[in-house]
Amino acid sequence: MADFIPLTTEEQWQSLKDSSEAVIILKHSDTCGISLHAHSRVEEGLKSGQITKDVNLLVIQQSRPLSAKITEDTGVTHQSPQLIILKDGKAIYDASHQAIMPEAIANALA
Repeated sequence: MADFIPLTTEEQWQSLKDSSEAVIILKHSDTCGISLHAHSRVEEGLKSGQITKDVNLLVIQQSRPLSAKITEDTGVTHQSPQLIILKDGKAIYDASHQAIMPEAIANALA
């Protein structure tokens, strides 16, 4: 079963960026109600099996420099909450706020 994986280091980020498989990153603010709702929707998608890949969870308040590095490397303007799917180091999908939905994530991975 897929789960949340903490994303806290540049080494982890580099490994994700170098992956030829699709990877999911969720930028989450632990002080924002909208972010909490997005996190809950993703969590429900993981539990139901709708999202079948691990979600790399970056908590903004704990990793601001890493969040900025991801923005710089992907060219995807920072939002919070924000979900990015990468493949071969390139962003192939991104969504923020209420647009972070399990169905859309599953479709982007299909």
